[in-house]
Amino acid sequence: MQKLKEKVSLALVILAYLIFNFRYTPGRPVDSLAATVVQILTTAPYVIGATFLVVYFLRRVSGARLSWDRMLRIYCTLGIITGLLFAINEHLTRG
Repeated sequence: MQKLKEKVSLALVILAYLIFNFRYTPGRPVDSLAATVVQILTTAPYVIGATFLVVYFLRRVSGARLSWDRMLRIYCTLGIITGLLFAINEHLTRG
């Protein structure tokens, strides 16, 4: 039961990551998809770097290696924060 719960929560975090990085273009689904892919590719280097630093810090503090799903959760969480900040920036600059 615990494994199923972990898989469902990981899927929800990934879904939230995609939702926060989704860029909607009214009436043009292909443009929405293209803008979303550009958004993810634009923020990915920052999120990967921040994830690397967080995982490195956690490894040094705990002395244990993190599993891949924990690292993916950290990546998605940082990606959600970055996506939200980029969306706020876009909203304010288009204003």
